[in-house]
Amino acid sequence: MADGDLREYGIPDGLRGTEGVKRHQSVFRDRLDRIWFSLNRGISVVDPARLERNSVPTMVHVQELSADGNPLNIANVTHLPGGQQRITFSFAGLSFSAPDRVRYRYMLDGYDHD
Repeated sequence: MADGDLREYGIPDGLRGTEGVKRHQSVFRDRLDRIWFSLNRGISVVDPARLERNSVPTMVHVQELSADGNPLNIANVTHLPGGQQRITFSFAGLSFSAPDRVRYRYMLDGYDHD
């Protein structure tokens, strides 16, 4: 499964409920590739071809930066001196269109391999 292959649907997407009902076939895909859900508040249908993707990427805002416990002025930092043992970042992902769907994942280039 690649990034973006999984999408969580909810009330903002038009589902009538979010709790499933145990039936023989609670989720069904029809010949037009629409997905039908049997939910606690009725039947809902999603047409993936008509979904609007959030085309604006989430903006990352670095809030704080420190080296070995000493706060650094973010506005002036362009280079960190060598020999620092611990660097700490505080950041937030900003999304005005879907703030409840912001997920964090990071990797340090040249350090993290997986």
